[in-house]
Parts: sequence; C-alpha cells; structure tokens
Amino acid sequence: MATLVITSNGTAIYPELPIDRQQVIIEDTNRMLNGQLRRAYRAVKMRMRYSIGGLSEAERTTWVNAHPLNTSYSHTDELSVTRTVVTTRRDEILEETIVASNASFYRIEVEVEEV
Repeated sequence: MATLVITSNGTAIYPELPIDRQQVIIEDTNRMLNGQLRRAYRAVKMRMRYSIGGLSEAERTTWVNAHPLNTSYSHTDELSVTRTVVTTRRDEILEETIVASNASFYRIEVEVEEV
C-alpha cells in the first residue's frame, strides 16, 4: 500500500511527487585468455529523479539536508519501497524573488541512485 510520502534520510518530504525511475544494469567486461572480451551482467539497480518547485528558503533547506551528496542513506519512496541510495545530482534553481517581502522561491531537482 502506498504511503504517498517520500522519506529521505529520515526526513519526510513533499508527498505525491512524480518520480522518474530508470533501471541501470551493472556489468563487468573482462578479457578472456583467448583475447576476446566477455561481458557479465552483475545486477540491476534503480536510479530515480524527481523535482519540485515553489519552495521557500526553509523548505529548500529541508530538501538539501534530506539529500546529502556523496553519503549513502535510506530512501523510502511513495510506494513504500526502502532502498539504500546516494545522491548523484542535486540542483537548486532560483525561480523567483519577491523584492517587497524579500522572499525567494526555489526549484530543487534531485537524482538518487541505489547503492
């Protein structure tokens, strides 16, 4: 049963995000004694991408802390599947700044890969 909440690094983040999932094949290429190359498929891991816009400064900070770079952590997606992942890409894009109230809004794009 779906929980509709993504839990990343112990932090519940925005629910109901569309996640782009891609399966990545882990392969090994070895040279045999006769000189030919032989490819062996070891496993399949999951790569996920998602993004959200209109985040305030506080929400942006929560997303940045929930997706640390170069650190493995637990990630539970909206389908209640828990994986150990590492953030391979995180982009923070300034969408809009309102000068009168001194407020900024951001778009965060995250790509995580199963370890």
